[in-house]
Amino acid sequence: MAATTAPALPVTVTVTASASRTVAPAPADPENVALAVLQKQQAQDLDSTTFDGRWVLQVASKFDGVTDALQVTRSGSHTFHNVDILSEYRSLRTRLEASGITVHLLRSNDFGTTTVSHPERIWVTLADPGGLYSADDAMSECRSLFPELDDRHLRNACVGRRLLPPGVS
Repeated sequence: MAATTAPALPVTVTVTASASRTVAPAPADPENVALAVLQKQQAQDLDSTTFDGRWVLQVASKFDGVTDALQVTRSGSHTFHNVDILSEYRSLRTRLEASGITVHLLRSNDFGTTTVSHPERIWVTLADPGGLYSADDAMSECRSLFPELDDRHLRNACVGRRLLPPGVS
């Protein structure tokens, strides 16, 4: 009997090269981050605010892209964006809460009647010092809280508002 040899079987070798590389995530857009923080704060404050008709102080009202000739952002611009609105809210909250005043961040369509064309876009910072019974009381409190402002700037920065349910004037 003759010897036969088996044909050689092909051998497959898989080689993988692994390179270790750290990829940093893309930085978050500051405007989107600020918007998310504003929305979260508004949701919290909306849940904890009682709309009972009491007088409060509206100490800021801005929407993304608004220009206010009487106020400046931290960067020196008169045009406010989400990061500026958040910064203004935080600054006012820190200042006013240090005096024992409750501060809320809402949208203008969250309460009362509004006369602006896009109320859902306007962020409103409200200060509730308590003990306000009229628009005159509110203006007096505004003068007390912001003595550094002249009348023109004060009327632009602080005004009395009533905390009423949406659509009620």
